[in-house]
Amino acid sequence: MKQIQYTADVCGGQSSSSARQLKRRIACTTPGLSRLKSCRRTPLVHRGAERQRTCTRNLRLAMVTAKMNMQVMVKLSVAASSGKLDLSNCNLTEVPPEVCNLKGLEELSLAGNHLTHLPNEISKLAYLQKLQLSGNYLESLPDSLCDLAELEGFWAHGNLLRALPENFGNLNKLHTISLAGNRLGSLPKSISGLVNLKDLGLQGNELTQAPADLGALSALKKLTLHGNQLQQIAQEIGQLTNLRELHLQGNLLSELPNELCHLTALGSLSVADNHLQHLPASMAGLVSLKQLWVYGNHLQSLPVDILDLPAIRHMWLEGNPLHPQSLVPMLRHLASEHPADLTEIGLDADQVDGIEPRLVEAAQKVRVGAVCGHGIGYFKLHYGEKNHSGFAQDKTQGERLLVVAFASAPGLPNWGGLLRRVYDGMAEPAHQCFDTLFVVDPSRSWYHGGDERFYDYYDRLKKVTDKYKRVVMVGDSMGATAALLFSPLATAVQVFSPQVDLTVSSIRPALGIEEMMVMQKRLLSSVKESSADITVHVSSWEHDVDQGGLLPKEKVNMHVYSFADHRLAFYLDSINQLDIILKDTIMVQQGFKNPKAALAA
Repeated sequence: MKQIQYTADVCGGQSSSSARQLKRRIACTTPGLSRLKSCRRTPLVHRGAERQRTCTRNLRLAMVTAKMNMQVMVKLSVAASSGKLDLSNCNLTEVPPEVCNLKGLEELSLAGNHLTHLPNEISKLAYLQKLQLSGNYLESLPDSLCDLAELEGFWAHGNLLRALPENFGNLNKLHTISLAGNRLGSLPKSISGLVNLKDLGLQGNELTQAPADLGALSALKKLTLHGNQLQQIAQEIGQLTNLRELHLQGNLLSELPNELCHLTALGSLSVADNHLQHLPASMAGLVSLKQLWVYGNHLQSLPVDILDLPAIRHMWLEGNPLHPQSLVPMLRHLASEHPADLTEIGLDADQVDGIEPRLVEAAQKVRVGAVCGHGIGYFKLHYGEKNHSGFAQDKTQGERLLVVAFASAPGLPNWGGLLRRVYDGMAEPAHQCFDTLFVVDPSRSWYHGGDERFYDYYDRLKKVTDKYKRVVMVGDSMGATAALLFSPLATAVQVFSPQVDLTVSSIRPALGIEEMMVMQKRLLSSVKESSADITVHVSSWEHDVDQGGLLPKEKVNMHVYSFADHRLAFYLDSINQLDIILKDTIMVQQGFKNPKAALAA
């Protein structure tokens, strides 16, 4: 396979004389470097090979650190006039004291470092509007942070925060807060003061309730709380009349407040993978609701007016023990009325078992699949049409192909529309001979790649993939990580912007370093073990290239695109390349000859 070649030259490919000059300059500014160089000059005969490697490694590390320090000083100098300072991914363990003296600073990024605390002097940045702290190891925030009266955006996802300062609500100009992937167990009462807040991301924490104080956030448009331990939603949530998106999947909710139906602007609601026994009796107030995810609960019936929602387009109801008495009226309605705006209602085979097949077939927009097994996560198998050999579509024959689509961090199936386009765009019926398994991790745990619950996913997945001779796995970001973790079960893998080393990633779960290293070791071991044809697609953003470069080069084909953003899959989709990549992969795995799509690298 063709491989991307990487250079490990710490001097950046300079000539030997330039390299020596750089080393001499760094030696003047890096403590201990002269001792390391003395070690380097000791004749090989007087030390073992291991000591030589250690000295060389330490020398390179010191050189890189010194070079990084010089870059920091240059950035500080420029920030004094620009008002913007980007110190992301600079291997900082402390905030340089000079930062807090830049009193005119408006934007500051300290993302992707090794910070465990912030200095109290952060409050000196009186004009700061944007503060980026994601991907560090912060366990707390100083009270002085709450003095940043001009702050409008605050990003601290991927840290280890257990609490917010009591006066956090003083930051009343904030319109965006991202605290995903921390260890927050509660929110301060002062959060009710964030009256201008529009986007609040709290997914992947340890919250047990959504408190009444959230009801005061009258400007809020998006509230993300999936992957917590929520047992209760306060009725005050009904006061969020501007709310457009509400994500509550992957919690421990047994009921929802009736006041939820006062959210007249709500367009997307996910309460999947909870313990819900019923939905609010009337859903009529949700006049803007377009998407409803309710799969993986304990519902036996549905509200009688659920199909009367004027804007509803998608409903996912799989994995609920729905009684036929609840489903039959809905199916009859769909068979006779044919709602114009409704696109799809997802049911599973167990739910329609015992219902007249002709009624199910006549019900417009209903798509029946199979929920595979029981346990954590969402596993739904969608069958394609009959294959060219005449096998029935409700049988998983070995001659058929399986596409496994892993969801990313938002915790919802996000490949359905694309794979439907791929399916519909196949030129011949024989090319449509593939089934699709959607796998979702609603708890935002990176499919438990860092702990023993990983095998719950693995065993459940293997029971499905064992029925197929050819398996294609796809995913982006967290989903790409999953596809690599489970790659020994595949024959082909297409991943986009995978996260290999979470210790240097800003988007990550609140895991300790040891757990993240376990996941990385498991992923690399899986890739080495896999016999699949693995293709890795990354953007030209340095972080993504570095992550792809950690994979065994002899096992993967890597494509780097001239697009510097982690959301590569969305970009490729926007230029109509993503469906071509997947279509080609599926057809090659099916054994059909098809020219490879030209990749816009």
